[in-house]
Amino acid sequence: MMIIVAILEDTGIFKWLSIRSFELSRGSVVRLSLILIFITAILSALLDNVPFIIAMLPVVKYLTNSIPGAENMILYWALSLGGCLGGNGFIIGSSASMVTVGLAERLGYPVKFKQFLKKGLPVMFITITISTLCLLFILFYRK
Repeated sequence: MMIIVAILEDTGIFKWLSIRSFELSRGSVVRLSLILIFITAILSALLDNVPFIIAMLPVVKYLTNSIPGAENMILYWALSLGGCLGGNGFIIGSSASMVTVGLAERLGYPVKFKQFLKKGLPVMFITITISTLCLLFILFYRK
């Protein structure tokens, strides 16, 4: 994973992603927090969340240093919440889901992809929505 992260950093992918995120947010820490939590959640559902979060750390570091108001680590919280909770959407999204499905199958209770999806996606969207509301509360009411 560290080799992949180094390659992505050397090729400028992280810099491009940082600049594009900054442009999309128009320099607003609120917009960037929302973009980050939802994009991270969706991509963490489709990819294993731990390597994805590790790969995104340089992007969040750059954005935290570039956007006024992000000094309170809110972007790291958005990344963490999006990654952890987004991993619940698909079986492959988190290592815990893969292990649990494997153990269930070994014990004679196979979990089909579609079954997991029917439960996992709603849980993902509900928890991401609650987390987003918490982030917004922190951004607007914490002094």
